[in-house]
Amino acid sequence: MNFCARFCLLPVVLWLWHPILTHNSLGLCAYLATVFVYVPVAVIYLGWRLVKHWGKRQNDETTWEVDIFKIADVDVKGVENHWRVPRHLSSLALQGLLFGLGSMFVVWTLTVGIASPFSDGKAVLGASPVLQEALTNSQKYYIAANLRNNEAILDHWGRELIQAIKILGSENVYVSIVENDSEDRTPDKLRELSLQFISLSIAHTIETLTGVRPGTHAGPWNNISERVTYLTKIRNMALEPLSNINTGFSRIIYLNDVLFHHSDMLRLIADSYTPFYTNRLSPGRLPTMVCGLDIQRATLYDRWVLKDKCGRPISGMYPYFESASDQSIVRRSGVLEVGVCWNGMVVMQADPFLNSSLRHTAQDWREEQLRFPELPDYCVVSECTLLPLNLLNSTIGNAPLALMDTSVVLSYTWHWYFYYAQLLRWPVVRLWRSIWEDFWWQIWWQAGFRNLYAWKGVDSGHRLAECKISDWPSCPGSIRRGQYTFSVD
Repeated sequence: MNFCARFCLLPVVLWLWHPILTHNSLGLCAYLATVFVYVPVAVIYLGWRLVKHWGKRQNDETTWEVDIFKIADVDVKGVENHWRVPRHLSSLALQGLLFGLGSMFVVWTLTVGIASPFSDGKAVLGASPVLQEALTNSQKYYIAANLRNNEAILDHWGRELIQAIKILGSENVYVSIVENDSEDRTPDKLRELSLQFISLSIAHTIETLTGVRPGTHAGPWNNISERVTYLTKIRNMALEPLSNINTGFSRIIYLNDVLFHHSDMLRLIADSYTPFYTNRLSPGRLPTMVCGLDIQRATLYDRWVLKDKCGRPISGMYPYFESASDQSIVRRSGVLEVGVCWNGMVVMQADPFLNSSLRHTAQDWREEQLRFPELPDYCVVSECTLLPLNLLNSTIGNAPLALMDTSVVLSYTWHWYFYYAQLLRWPVVRLWRSIWEDFWWQIWWQAGFRNLYAWKGVDSGHRLAECKISDWPSCPGSIRRGQYTFSVD
């Protein structure tokens, strides 16, 4: 292979290898190679040619002018009336134009084109009157999290969490973290985080436990009942301080071991205070819960839990949902209604989680404090489905509503967080996506590749009976019979 061929292919191969290697990335990698390698090299080459020509022209200026005068057969005084442009100047003008346009594109790419897609937390606050009102009224927030083997992301995780808390007000936040059975330095990192909380006067509880994780829990689906029971236990541990805190929290924020930006958390909290309108004629409803979008590798991660507003499973392949209107919202990174979700970070109305004396009288929850329930005996379902459904069932009189903000993109490892939350949202890449990539994704979707990434059951549906959920209230044409119900699929 000659040098030119190697030069042309190497940038594409490098982009494919790192950071992108998905089923649909070749076109994007060729575009990135063009933007970050080929165009800058072409601009440098054109600049070099123009400088070289200008230098040669300066050296030969006298001879060149005399030749022109001879060809025109006029004296020096009449040169203005008999000037003609040499042919090569037209190509130089074109090169100069390309050099100018290319230079502007390169400057735009390296400044605006790779600008951070994340808003500053204060900007999110400034753009949300309802969040400003909540902070003015000193609304309280309970943040719960479970961690295990998260040393690699914990510095970032803790730093972004603290940034969000500073904006919410340290006096308005309680943090509860439960870590168990880590095999790395996660407990040490949490002790360091606790010291930071103390220095900032952030009320918190951090527990580090051993011997909680079942010994037979070697694989993700070896024993699904055991797995869900174990996760239910440790998730409820993170909610335990609620029973002993005499605080009327406004929102519960449950955070997984995800990489996130502090503006993501503030955006979901703002969404939870913002009335949602199904259409122009419908009255606005306050969300019962709002989730982000967690993506890992080439697919949406939490496919077991996430359902659309009609209870249909989603595809892990972009744009995820069956409905054309839902797909349109995903493409413009908007907020859409879903049936149930969790997806790495969720903000929930706190009332059902509180002691009855702390609840707001406007709510109709009259049962015990809401916690992650036990797994049904007759079918399997994620604990992150059970709790949201119980929460949605608790607000029947207030039109339960689950939302997903698709502008909040989360991931579990640095590699994929950079790819999905940053690179794909750079302005220069969004330009490519609007011109070509979204169209290409649609071809893949219509060709049936979406079925390859659809949820097929915890064991691909071979042995375990998954719970079938019915009576979805927001599905067009459905009849609300009181609450979500379970049956064996």
